[in-house]
Parts: sequence; structure tokens; C-alpha cells
Amino acid sequence: MKRKIFLIFALFLLCFSLMAQEFTLVMGKQKVIPAEGVKSVSSGNPRIVRIVIPKDQSKIILKAVGAGTTTVTLIKQDGSTEELTVNVIAHDPQKIKREVEQLLAGVEGIEIKTVGDKVIIDGEILTEKDNKRIDKVMKLYGDQVVKFAEFNRAYLPKEDNIMVEFNFCEVNTNKMGNYGINWNQAIKPLSVEYAKNFGTGDVVKSTIGIVSNFGQALNIMVGNGDAKVYDTHRVITVSGQPAEYFVGGEFGTRNITQDTSSVVWKKYGTQFKVTPEIDSLNNMRIKIDSEISELSGTMVDGIPALNTRKINTVVRIKEGQTIALGGFIKRIKSQDIQKVPGLGSIPVLGALFRSKQYQNGVTDGVIFITAKRISAEDQDMKQMIDKPIKEFHKEKKKWWQRDKK
Repeated sequence: MKRKIFLIFALFLLCFSLMAQEFTLVMGKQKVIPAEGVKSVSSGNPRIVRIVIPKDQSKIILKAVGAGTTTVTLIKQDGSTEELTVNVIAHDPQKIKREVEQLLAGVEGIEIKTVGDKVIIDGEILTEKDNKRIDKVMKLYGDQVVKFAEFNRAYLPKEDNIMVEFNFCEVNTNKMGNYGINWNQAIKPLSVEYAKNFGTGDVVKSTIGIVSNFGQALNIMVGNGDAKVYDTHRVITVSGQPAEYFVGGEFGTRNITQDTSSVVWKKYGTQFKVTPEIDSLNNMRIKIDSEISELSGTMVDGIPALNTRKINTVVRIKEGQTIALGGFIKRIKSQDIQKVPGLGSIPVLGALFRSKQYQNGVTDGVIFITAKRISAEDQDMKQMIDKPIKEFHKEKKKWWQRDKK
């Protein structure tokens, strides 16, 4: 029994020593091993590992000069030999990982990690465009980057007609959680570019959340007095093509020179560009690009200065869910409205600025974005077409009756 235990232990030590005799070097790096008790040393392939022995012969330097695997043989003074297996890789895998992460920034569904000397791309590839991009990146690094992530063609986008509905509302932020709008579960934007208010140093932060059953929730909020709908705008587009919505308007400022006097018009508000995509599994991928212009808090010759900031993000939701975007407009005080003539009269935003609850921080301006597929038989589609036609015929009848008189 003791002999069996001894043999197992000896085998374990042998395996451990064999494992310790293999190592990896990055091309251009070197490894130093002690020369004590070594009579001679040789490299199986000097084009991969070159051996350098200094004049004092106190150490052996193994220089990695080419990619590949070779053995280094040590002949000891007592006649025994020891073999070292050396793997030489072209690049540091951690450095490659960082580079691949930069090249594939924004690609959803994948995870990049290192295993040994390899960089692994794992996970699930969601679009054909991302799959082609990953293949191009892999070619840059040869066999050192390996793709385990699979591309499921069920996620291929469909070129369906999509209606994007924008609802601009004033909402009581303290009660939003009662209607399924939970900012604590908000999605972090991929890219946010903010411009500071040079007067106060404040930065306005936007928040994105997901709402289910939005239509029902909005009706209840309005009925309870916790929300006001200032504007509803619908745009029909094709999957993969943008739908645009502008909240705001222009205000005029007088530009007086020595000889002339003129009015300069400045745009003020938020421009939304929303690009919806739907795949074969009815998943929605919504890309939101927005540019927000706001008062900076400073005046130059009586003309208010504007700051511009951008928000760019991608959100993946199920069809029928709604994206809520809040905090995208800097809070305006009543004295600021009085300073800029016409600011309170800007369409949609003017009503929000004049709200006392908004000025006191009780409510906030929130954009709700809903995207869904439509067809010629869709009821919403019919209403969008039928309503203006009915209004036209109604007005036409009034004109006819007036002209008849």
C-alpha cells in the first residue's frame, strides 16, 4: 500500500515537473535560466529561439525571435538531459485583447477574453454586419484571435414598415415608478457627449428606461393628473432607416450694428433621429441619436448663448415596448424665459417651460418612443390616413356652404 502511494506521488511530481518545463514567450522577449550544473545547451530551431550565453557563463538567455514552438535541450554536468518546450507567439494576448475590444466597440452580444495565448470572441452575433466586421478583425491577427461566437441567421433584419411614435410629455418624476417607469433599471448609454453650463458648471444627465404597456400607463397618468401630453408625432419608415423628430423651434434676437438692425433666428430644442431595426424573432434594436441645444446661462450683448450636447445610444427591446428618455432638457427658470423674448412661445417646449411644476422640479420633460411594425391593414395606419382625409372633406364642406351663401 505504501509503495502504491509512493508511486502515485512520484508520478504527480513527474507530471508537475513536465508542466513546469513548458512556457510561452512573446516574440522579441526573452527568458533567463540559471546555468549552474549545465554543460551545454542547444535550440531545436534557432529561428524561433536563439540562445545567448554571456562571458561569465552564469546564465542562459533564451531570446524569442520567431513565432512557433521548439525545444531547448539542456545537458547537465552529471550526464542527464532536460528539455524545455518553448511556445513563441507573435503578440501579447492582453495587448491584442485591448485592440480587439477597441475595434469591436459597440458590437452587441459578444464577450472578448484571453485563454492562454489566444484571444477568444465568444457569445452570440446579432447582425450580419457585425459578423463581417468580426471576420475582418480576425484577419488582422491570424490564428491568435479565435471566434467561438455564433451568428444566428434568425436575427437577420426584416425590411418591414415601422411606425415610430414620439410622445412628448410632462411627467411627475416622483410618481413614475407607480406606472412601470423605473429609472433604477435604466440602460446606460453607449456614448454620451455633454456640454457643461459655463455659468454654473452643471452637467445635465439623461436617463433611459423601458416601459411596457405604455398606452395604458399614459392614459392612467393623464387621468390621475400625473402627466400632460404636449405633442404626439408619428413617422413611418422602413426597418434600418431613420425617423426624425424635432422638439422646439426658433427665437429671434435683434442684431444691431452701427448702420443696420436685423433679427437673428436661433434654433432651440432637441433633434431626435431614431433608427429602428426588427429581426426575424421580433426583437427591436433602436438606435437613438439626439442633439440638444440649451441656454448656457450667459448673455452676450443681450443675446443668449447656447450649449449643444449629444446623446448616442442603442437599446434592444421587444416589439411593443416603449423607450422613455428623461432629463434631456435643462430646467429653465421663469427669469430665464423673461430674458429671452419668445422662448415661452416655442411650440411644445414653451408649454413645458411655462409650467410652474416643471420650474420647481416636481415634473420633467420625457420623450416616449414606441416603434412597431405596420401593414396596409393596420388600424393605426388607417387612422393616420383616414383622419386627415375626413378633416379635409369637413373643411371642404364648410367652404362650399360659405361660397353658396
